Amino acid sequence: MQDQMDARLRIACSDALSPEAAEEVYAQALAYLAGLTDWERQPMDQRMRERLLLARPAALLERLGSPQHRYRSVLVAGTKGKGSTAAMLASILRAAGYRTGFYSQPHLHTYRERIRVDGVAIAPTAFAEGVARLQPHVAALESEHPELGRCTAYEVGTALALDYFARSGVELAVLEVGLGGRLDATNVVEADVSIITSISFDHMAILGSTLPEIAFEKAGIIKPGRPVLSAPQRPEVLAVLERVADERGALLAVGGRDWRWAGDHAAFVVEAAQPAPRGLWAAAWRHTGLRVSLLGAHQLENAATAVAAAQMLGSASVVEARSLSIPPAAIATGLAGTRWPARLEVISPPQPPLLPEIGPTVVIDGAHNGDSAAKLAAALRAHFRFRRLWLVLGVSADKDLAAIVAPLAPLAAGAWAVASRHPRSLAASAVAAALRQVGVRTTTGGATAAAVGEAVAAAGQDDLVCITGSLYVAAEAREALNLPMEGRDPQIIAPA
Repeated sequence: MQDQMDARLRIACSDALSPEAAEEVYAQALAYLAGLTDWERQPMDQRMRERLLLARPAALLERLGSPQHRYRSVLVAGTKGKGSTAAMLASILRAAGYRTGFYSQPHLHTYRERIRVDGVAIAPTAFAEGVARLQPHVAALESEHPELGRCTAYEVGTALALDYFARSGVELAVLEVGLGGRLDATNVVEADVSIITSISFDHMAILGSTLPEIAFEKAGIIKPGRPVLSAPQRPEVLAVLERVADERGALLAVGGRDWRWAGDHAAFVVEAAQPAPRGLWAAAWRHTGLRVSLLGAHQLENAATAVAAAQMLGSASVVEARSLSIPPAAIATGLAGTRWPARLEVISPPQPPLLPEIGPTVVIDGAHNGDSAAKLAAALRAHFRFRRLWLVLGVSADKDLAAIVAPLAPLAAGAWAVASRHPRSLAASAVAAALRQVGVRTTTGGATAAAVGEAVAAAGQDDLVCITGSLYVAAEAREALNLPMEGRDPQIIAPA
C-alpha cells in the first residue's frame, strides 16, 4: 500500500494539477507523514527521547545532497519567545531584501504554515512533491542503516523544509527549534548565528527537572566558533550558557548586558552597550523610533533580541567576514510589519458570521505554560481596559495546569473549560475542576467553537474574552471566528 501511494505521488506531482487534485495529493503526503513516528501527537518521555539521533536527520539530508549548506541560517531555541523572535528576525531580513526561509512549529491550521519563503506558505503541490522526493531516501536509509532506527515525522518535515528552501533559492533561513535543541533535527544545521530566548520550566519530563538541565539542552545549538545571542536569563541558566559557549569557543552576547532597550511598543529603542564589549559588534549602534507590532512587555525583549541578531549578522568582524547589509529602515519596517497569529491576537470587533458585528474585544493567545500565562495576564492588564474578563481555556495533558490557571484566575469573571480536537488535549472536566478550585465560576464546554460563541454572547461591549491555554485551542477559536487562514488540513494530522 505504501509503494502504491509513493507511485501516486510521483505521478500526480509530475503534471499540472487542478485545485481538487492538488488537495488530494497534499492529503496523501500528510497521510505519509502521519504514518511515521510522531511525538507531537503523543506524550514523549525521556526513554522515547533517547531514540532521537542527530545522525538520522543528518544522514537523510546527506542523501538529498545536503541542501542546508546552500544558504545561510539562524537557529532559534528557548522556552518562550522563540517563535516570536524568529518571526521578527525573518521579517527584518525580508525587509532588507533577502529571500528568506522561515521554519516554525507548531502550526495553527495547516502543516504548510511551518515552511515559508518570503512569508508565503509552501503550496500543496510543492509540499507533496517534496514528500515524494523524500520517500525513497527515507526507505533506503532505514533499510541500509537499521541501527539508526526509523525516521520520525518531525525529522522528515525538517528535511522537507531545508530541501524546499534550497530549491526555492533562499539566501537565509530562520529556523525555530522544535524541542530542546541538542537533539532537535534542526540542529544538523551549521548556523551562522544561534539565538536562545528566555528559558524556564517546560517539557520537564523530557528536558530535565532543573533549569540548568533544561539550559544544557537548549545550549546544544551553540556552534563551535560561531556567535550566540541570549535573552536575559536567570543566573543558573546563564552560567550553563557561558560554560558551553566557552567550551566551544563561541562568542556569547547577552541581552541587558551587551545590548539594552527602552521605551514601549510605539516608541522603542535598542542599542549596544558602550563601548562595544569583546568585539561583539563592528561598531556601536543604536536604533530609535521603532514600533513593535506584537503586544506584551515580553515581546519588547524578543524584539530587542531580534534587532541584536540582525546587527550580529551585519557585523563583518563577527560572522566570518560575510556580513549582510541590513539598514536601519529594514529593522524598523520588519519589526512593525511582523504578524504572528494567535500570539496576543486582537479581534475587535468580532468577525461574523458566528459573532455579531458589535461586541466585546476578543484576544487569542496560545499561552501553554505558567510563564507564558503570567505574561499573558500582565499584557491583558497593560494593553486593555475592560469591565469583565471571560476566559475560554483548554490545555494539553502534559502541561502544568495549576501554573497556567494561577495568573489568569484573578482576572476572570467566569470561564469555559474546553478540550481541543488534538489527541494530547486534557479533558475539559479536568480544566474545569482546576478553575473551580481557585474560585472561578466555570462552565464545562464541549467544542471550542461553541464555548467561544457562549463566552461572546455572555460578554458586554466593554468586556474582554480571552481564549488561551494551547495553540490547538487558539487554532480552533480562529476557525470559529472566521479569521483569515492559509487553508485547513484534512483530519489526518490534527492542528499541532
